[in-house]
Amino acid sequence: MHICKNCLQRSLEIQLFSSTLGPLTCPLCHEQLSDDEVQRWASKGTFEAYNHLRTRQMLEEDAEFVTCVRQDCGYGQLHAGGLEDPIVVCGSCGTRTCFIHRHSVWHDGLTCSEYEEYIRHRSDDPEARSEFQTSYQIPPRIHALRHDPEDWSTQVAMSMRTIAETARPCPGCNVATERSGGCKHMTCTCIAHGIKISR
Repeated sequence: MHICKNCLQRSLEIQLFSSTLGPLTCPLCHEQLSDDEVQRWASKGTFEAYNHLRTRQMLEEDAEFVTCVRQDCGYGQLHAGGLEDPIVVCGSCGTRTCFIHRHSVWHDGLTCSEYEEYIRHRSDDPEARSEFQTSYQIPPRIHALRHDPEDWSTQVAMSMRTIAETARPCPGCNVATERSGGCKHMTCTCIAHGIKISR
């Protein structure tokens, strides 16, 4: 059996760029080709793409390899810090990813176990949600703002936690207010003027 070089190159290109990357095979006998055989028979561009994908596959098998969570980035890197230093900063775009929760941005203000608990209680179970909100002092409106992207809801949770820790409610309208400096008297936009904030 014979096949021309152009047909073989085209077959390898089609196999490589199909939806799933499996082993590249001979189009006649369907035997898996070695990396050397792919390099010998594929076009230069096809082999470069193949080599890049194979390298990426091997790296992703390494437990320390982390891919950036930003879909428009896709940069990957080895993270030697492991569980002791779980914050992974992307070497390309600077996005912070959690080494443990690899498909999530870093969950500022929450430990990994708190974040896992948050994810579990994000469900529509009102009792579980209320228990979680009470234990972490997260106001109920966080769940009204929830959107599908995990990083958005995480950012909202962290913001609400920070507000709960640093702000005090106005006695007139209950809006969270924070005094960042100056005297201890503040004026709210509601009718309660001259609020004294004790810190």
